Amino acid sequence: ITFSNFGTSCGGEDLVFRTNPGDDDMNWPINATNIKFRSVEQNNKVYIDKPLAGKISPADCTDFDCDGLKKALIFDNDGSVAEDSAPGTIIPDSAYEWDGNPAKGLGYYRVPKPMITTLNGDKIAYEDKMPNTGIYRDSTCLYNNLWRAYKCNGIQHRIMIIESMDRDTKIRRLSPLAILANPGSDGYIDLVNGPQDHSCCSGYTCAERLSTLFSMVATGIEHEVMFSSIPPQNFKLHLLHNEGGEAVRLKIWFPKQQRLDIYVDGKFVNPNNIDTTKESYNLLPPDDSFIPALNEMNGANYFDPISGHLYVNLKGPSTVDVKTQPVVVLKM
Repeated sequence: ITFSNFGTSCGGEDLVFRTNPGDDDMNWPINATNIKFRSVEQNNKVYIDKPLAGKISPADCTDFDCDGLKKALIFDNDGSVAEDSAPGTIIPDSAYEWDGNPAKGLGYYRVPKPMITTLNGDKIAYEDKMPNTGIYRDSTCLYNNLWRAYKCNGIQHRIMIIESMDRDTKIRRLSPLAILANPGSDGYIDLVNGPQDHSCCSGYTCAERLSTLFSMVATGIEHEVMFSSIPPQNFKLHLLHNEGGEAVRLKIWFPKQQRLDIYVDGKFVNPNNIDTTKESYNLLPPDDSFIPALNEMNGANYFDPISGHLYVNLKGPSTVDVKTQPVVVLKM
């Protein structure tokens, strides 16, 4: 596609790629290849809108920005959008106003406390585990002030959806959902809010928000995931537009020991520590060697009862279901 003569017009600016400022819940990815520009200035190619401050209210996005304008994604497959001949992705500044304007409700103080606490109760310094904010980036990512976006080369950013399948999906809030990419000295922390309230009860808001959370991850690395509320008993994981790509290893925290079964396309996936010498369901003692490697199958999993983390590979295109089983776990 060739875009021509995008520039100043009628007192405004014509833009080739722009987010929909009215879509606060989700702006779907754009897949761009072989893009050509004629008489188009750099600032007219891409623009990521700022989240609407007026939507921070109990009737809409509640207490911080919704995710639609913070999870926009452009696949610049051949570098033709940025005209740098480098395949990559164009992503927004998801940490806009982090620890800045208090009205934005975004900062380290919103990170769930168990994520920064050791097993013995000591606090982990933010700079030791999550010194960076926003969507995962590396040294190839350059910020373009005109676009309000980063262009990254070599990182495979993908949209990940966590969808609660519980009956209370509309009335029980799970967010802020903390997504920590590559935990440690190079960690990136991102907070996800979820869709806004679209309900109406006799002219008033019903306080119903669907617990379907859109986040952005990078394949080939581990992401620690933590809900601010008790995790859903049953939820579904989607990784979009990753056919043939690397896996994302999720490390999801649960506050108590439970049997968590993993299904891919409705088929049960044995945990890595299943005892194959027994006829009935039985697990081997916990050990880090059971943590699935990134080259293992979609749905490969292991639950560490000591730390409370469920490790599961998400690769797509099939969805992964996490189901809490109604069994009693005994410690003796």
